[in-house]
Amino acid sequence: MNINGSAHFRWDRLASALALPEASRAGLLAELQKRGAVAEYEGRTFVDAEAVFGTISATYAQRRAIRAAYDSARGR
Repeated sequence: MNINGSAHFRWDRLASALALPEASRAGLLAELQKRGAVAEYEGRTFVDAEAVFGTISATYAQRRAIRAAYDSARGR
């Protein structure tokens, strides 16, 4: 769906397709809300496509950095 010139996904369908645990879904949605990337339309929640992928990419990069620091501290 196009909202304000941006591509948006229905949140329920996207969350299901990503197969995220409920806690991760809630965290991702909260982060997207902080970024202003969530819209309500006709009783449904939509999220900005670009923001979703940017947030997931940033989270993945942060996890990798944390894991690398942990491994380094343990001498791996």
